[in-house]
Amino acid sequence: MTRRIQVHQVDAFTREPFTGNPTGVVLNADALSEAQMLAIARELNNAETAFILAPDGTDHTVRARFFTPRAEAGFVGHATVAAQYVLSRRFDAPRWQRQKSKAGIVDIEVRGTDAERRIAIRRSPPTIGRELNDRERLAVLDALALASESLDPRIPLRIVGVGAARLLIGVRGPEPLKQLKPDLASRRRSARPATSSSP
Repeated sequence: MTRRIQVHQVDAFTREPFTGNPTGVVLNADALSEAQMLAIARELNNAETAFILAPDGTDHTVRARFFTPRAEAGFVGHATVAAQYVLSRRFDAPRWQRQKSKAGIVDIEVRGTDAERRIAIRRSPPTIGRELNDRERLAVLDALALASESLDPRIPLRIVGVGAARLLIGVRGPEPLKQLKPDLASRRRSARPATSSSP
């Protein structure tokens, strides 16, 4: 027997369809295995897909798991916004939620009604991790086709984050960003030893 799964396609951070940050949201995902969640995320092919599950403790009201097409992520802000939007529209969820994910628990407030809902996420400030060594720094610059002169010397390349780690790169203004020509395959190879961040 084939099980039917309802998937919501949500554009976070926008009022206009087909703009914003697209995310898949699957409610009532408790019966899905990790392999099935990954397969659904791969099929949807969004940057991330959120899977909403029942709480497994008293310190939170809802659980969420986030998957890219390749792996699970600890926490995803835009997918949290999308999931809480769907929950509040479908089930008239409470104004305040405590959402648990692999990265911990975040407090969420839903404001407004109907399509004008606003989702606010409260979480701990990001941890400031280590600076990249010279080899890693050169690999990142090479993968992004970014000239060393474009870097802001006041902001060393370093790993930061809560849950899913990210790489902080300070540049000398908007022009270097406009000229980026990233080699994503190289980026994935160079990022593997340094951190387990999602793409």
